[in-house]
Amino acid sequence: MSQNMVRDNVVRGPLAASGRSLALVAGVAIFATMIFLLLPGSISQDSMGVVAVGAFFVVLLCFGIGTTIGRQTGTKAIVYRLSLLIWWFLLVCDVIFDHSNENYQMYQGRFSSEVYGEAAMWILAFLVLLFLSAQQPSYFRRLFSGSSKWISLFTLVCLLSIAYAPGKFYSAGWGFKLLLVVLLLELCGSLMQSLDDVVAFLKATLWALLFLTIVPVLTAFSNPATAFFEGRLNATPDLLSPTAASLLLAAMTLYSIEKKKTFFLVGFVGLAVMFLAFGKAGVASGLLAALIFLLLQKKVVRSLGLLLGSAILATLIISVTPLASYVQTYKGSSTLTGRTSIWAVAIQAVRQHLLFGHGYLASYFSWKSSSDLPEGYVHLHNGFVEVAYNNGLIGLALLIAIHVAIVRNIFIALRTGNALRERFPKEKRAVQAYLLPIGLLAIYVNLFIQGMFGASFGGRAMAPYMLFLGLFVVADAVKRLNLAYWNLVRAQTDEPSELVAQPDTRARRSADVPWLIPRLPGSAWQGRKSEL
Repeated sequence: MSQNMVRDNVVRGPLAASGRSLALVAGVAIFATMIFLLLPGSISQDSMGVVAVGAFFVVLLCFGIGTTIGRQTGTKAIVYRLSLLIWWFLLVCDVIFDHSNENYQMYQGRFSSEVYGEAAMWILAFLVLLFLSAQQPSYFRRLFSGSSKWISLFTLVCLLSIAYAPGKFYSAGWGFKLLLVVLLLELCGSLMQSLDDVVAFLKATLWALLFLTIVPVLTAFSNPATAFFEGRLNATPDLLSPTAASLLLAAMTLYSIEKKKTFFLVGFVGLAVMFLAFGKAGVASGLLAALIFLLLQKKVVRSLGLLLGSAILATLIISVTPLASYVQTYKGSSTLTGRTSIWAVAIQAVRQHLLFGHGYLASYFSWKSSSDLPEGYVHLHNGFVEVAYNNGLIGLALLIAIHVAIVRNIFIALRTGNALRERFPKEKRAVQAYLLPIGLLAIYVNLFIQGMFGASFGGRAMAPYMLFLGLFVVADAVKRLNLAYWNLVRAQTDEPSELVAQPDTRARRSADVPWLIPRLPGSAWQGRKSEL
């Protein structure tokens, strides 16, 4: 009887995973084929680009499924890896589909082929997410419980407000992506059962941020004559600098954990592009967050080295590029490059619809309803003002609750991680538990400062906002894992004989401690019983 049970456990798992995976690939392939068949007879270059991107996504899915099945991993591992692939894909879509030539006739619901192409990729990702959710439906119960309820309620308010938004088609499209991103991140959060899973999420995010950082620079320099516009890099500096800063911070976090030179080089690329793009808020927030990351680890010498190296690098970049003339002629400091006038007009408009706001992404068309705003201002350069304008005091209160939850979760994780590192300074999991919250705090500081002067949160679900939402989910996961790890440490201290002999059994039987939560090896416990 026991042999039959063992045989069933060995055979059914891989077969079940393989069957679901084949169904997943088939569904994606069918959808990609439908997109191709619905294209017009004379296929334009943009349409071919959509087909190419869709085919590339399908190939990535097949590769991810094949590698996980080949390694005989379980269903959860397959779902998590594919979820990370979708996350990476949604992030890089920001530069794959160029929006630099968007016109503002979207108010009437008219969109370019680039916009339809990106929307098709969102639908494709959503269909894959549905397949994945069918394998792990339990995460739906998390949406309105614990910290997750704040982000779910905020998303719900945004979706409901589309009904009275000025550009309903436009708002509905981005509302769909917001829902997609939130569901995907909640699925990822539910599958983070160890700090290694969190590290894997950061790695996927890092490579997406590297793509988002490098491609605009290469595009700008593809024509050296127009590489710089009005003294700055011709690649949306106010968006590129914060992205490069986030790349720097993610690389610093991963380098501190794994000590791989690759992450050091990636961090240098982020630092260089941050100065090259020269988004002023991005440079300031990036450097401040990097210093916080080092100083919280009490690495004063390295923080001074970072400042000195950054000053040398910035001086070199400014001296050999047109940035020197931009710095010398800049005169917008008194109005923060016109932001103060935008905020004054926006606050007056907020008072007109104080409770519910003007509708999700109404700020994208705010210049049409106010002659005091220049044409083309598609956001209000402050995340809190943006949300107050779009979703009123209700949305603003929920956004503040999200920020409070992020900070609270990070500090709880930092406190428990610091206690674990003090007890076991050389144990890998304890080091992860300590360094990850510090890295998350640095990333949050960067995003928060950016949100005060840009659109890092609350508006369109582009890469900065997606990173903010990802930070929310990851901070909650790290807090949960650190607390569970700490409780496991205390439990093993109280019952050393049982738990040292059978650590796996105890962890798997506990409803509060996922079975993949990292634990200290028995030898480490034997050597530290007297300490504990």
